[in-house]
Amino acid sequence: MVRIFVYGTLQPGQANYHSYCADRMQWVQPAYTYGQLYALPVGYPALTQGRDRVWGHLLTFPDASILSRLDELEAFDPRRPPEQNEYERRRVPVYDPTQRSLGQAWAYLMRRPWIKAARGKYRASGCWP
Repeated sequence: MVRIFVYGTLQPGQANYHSYCADRMQWVQPAYTYGQLYALPVGYPALTQGRDRVWGHLLTFPDASILSRLDELEAFDPRRPPEQNEYERRRVPVYDPTQRSLGQAWAYLMRRPWIKAARGKYRASGCWP
């Protein structure tokens, strides 16, 4: 099984959930990780390292085949140098709303120079939209 923490358009009810996740997923649950969340003017968010709670959902898939589809959506190619990817796929600690650890999951984080170049606006609430 593969677990992915999503905080933007891949969350249930958001633009990319149905196309990429809904019919492939086994389980979904509200969750958070730590970082900083930014709203980008292009219409989607970016997560970077930090100490804020960033809210989203933990999605569980039956196998790793979903990663190549999501890597394409998130403009991540593991063969490229990190600075050439819009997002970087990393393992992050994830928690349920009661602060119980849910272990590690994949998440897509954006490097700060990309956020700055995209004129990202900090979201202190840790929620998007």
